[in-house]
Amino acid sequence: MKPSFKNVPALLVVFSILLTGCGGVTTAAPEATKPPAAEQATEIPTEALAADPVTLVVWSMYTEGETMQIWEAAAIQAFEATHPNVKIDVTWQGRDVVSVKLRNAILSNGDLPDIIDNSNPGLVIGLLSEDMALPLDDYLETPSADGTTPWGETFIPSVMEFLKYNGNSYMIPRMVYSSGFFYNIRIFADNNITIPETWGEFLAVCQQLKDAGITPILADNEGQYTIWPYTMSALRTAGPTGLYDTIADKTGEKWNDPALLEAAKMVQQMSDYYQDGYLGSIWPAAQLEFVQERGAMMFMGAWLPSEMLKDIPEGFEMDIFPFPNTGGPGDNVNEAWTNSWAVLKGSKQPDTAVEFLKFLTSAEQMQGVLDAGAPVPLVGFPMPESLQGLSKILGAKQLVPRQSGIEQDFANLYFEVLEPGPYAPLWQLKGTPEDFIPAAMEAQVKFYQANP
Repeated sequence: MKPSFKNVPALLVVFSILLTGCGGVTTAAPEATKPPAAEQATEIPTEALAADPVTLVVWSMYTEGETMQIWEAAAIQAFEATHPNVKIDVTWQGRDVVSVKLRNAILSNGDLPDIIDNSNPGLVIGLLSEDMALPLDDYLETPSADGTTPWGETFIPSVMEFLKYNGNSYMIPRMVYSSGFFYNIRIFADNNITIPETWGEFLAVCQQLKDAGITPILADNEGQYTIWPYTMSALRTAGPTGLYDTIADKTGEKWNDPALLEAAKMVQQMSDYYQDGYLGSIWPAAQLEFVQERGAMMFMGAWLPSEMLKDIPEGFEMDIFPFPNTGGPGDNVNEAWTNSWAVLKGSKQPDTAVEFLKFLTSAEQMQGVLDAGAPVPLVGFPMPESLQGLSKILGAKQLVPRQSGIEQDFANLYFEVLEPGPYAPLWQLKGTPEDFIPAAMEAQVKFYQANP
C-alpha cells in the first residue's frame, strides 16, 4: 500500500515519547460498571473475510521484550490459530513508529501497513490530520468478538468520545492513561501520611519525608519528563487552556500572566525534594529506584506499573493520586491519553483488519493487558491493583490532552525550543522563575519569526 498524504512537514514532528491525549471532554469516571446488555448489533454491508490467504501488515509502537509486546505477540499467535487464512506480519518498531518509520515510508513513497498503533496524538499528527486513517464508525456498530454486543458499546463511552477526531471514530484504544504522583504505600503508612489534596499539603508531606531521611520525589532528567511538572503546575494555576493559549501566542505577551510565574515557582519548590544527583538520572533509572523503594513518590504517566512489571519486587505496593490543587482555575482538571490502533485508509483488507482489532479488544485478550498492570478501556473492567487512584483522576470535572494539548499541536516549540532553552536552567536550579518567563517569551517570539 503506497502512501497518499497532504502535508509532509506535519509529519516531521519528532517525539521523545508518544503517549498522549487528544481533545478535552467533561466526563464521569470510567470506573468498572456492569457490562451492557447484549442486543442485536447493527449489520453493515462488508465483504466476508476472505478464505484465500491474507497478510495483514502491522507496525507496532513496542519493541521486542516489552511487557505489552509479549502480550500482543501471544494475542497474534492466538488470532492466527483461529484464523488460519490470515498471517500477521508485524514489525516491532518502537515509539518512533510514526515519527520515523511512517515518515520515512511516506517520504520514500514506500509501502504502508494495514494497521499502526501509537499514542492518540501521534496518530492524529501522523495519520488523521493527513486523511490517511479509515473511519471506523460503521464498524463500531457491528458485533464485537462476543458476537452480540455492538463493538463500540464494549468500550467506556467517555473514552470513545474523547478519541473522536472531527466527529468521527478512527482510533481503537488499548489502554487509557493519565498522570499523577505514584506513591509507595508502605512508606506513606509507616509515616502516617495521608494523600495530599492541595499544593500546601503536598509540600508539607515532602518536608516530612525529607526530615525522616526519605527521598520525597524521584525524577529523571530526560526531555519531556522534565517540563511535564511545569505543564501540570500551569494547568492548575492558569486553567485548562492557559498555557496552550500562551504557547499559541505569536507575540509572546501571554507569558506575562502571573499564573505562569506561579507555576514556575512550583517547579522550583519541587526541585528541593528530588533525589541527590537527579540531573544525572536518565530514564528509566528513577522508575527503577522507585520500585526499589529508594524514594516515596514519582510523577509519571499511568503506564509505570506495566512498564516496571518485570522489575517490581515481591511485596512492593504503589498507587497514584492527582497532581495537587492550587486553588486556581485548573483545580480538578486532569489530562488523559490512550495508546490506540488505527486502520489505514489505503488498506486492501479493512474487514480483516477490523476483525483482528475486535479479537485484540475482546474481554479474553484484554484481560492480559489488565494482568500486566495497564488500565483497560472496556466497560466492566476494574482498574489494576496499582492504579486504584486512577478512577478518581479520570473522574475529574474535565479532561484535557496530555501536556494540555501542547505535545500534539506545538511539539517543536515546546520540547525542542522552550524545554532545552529557557526551561532547562529553571529545572537545573541554575535560573529563577523570574528569569524563565522573559526568556520563554523571547525564545517563543524568535521561533514564530523564523516559522511564520
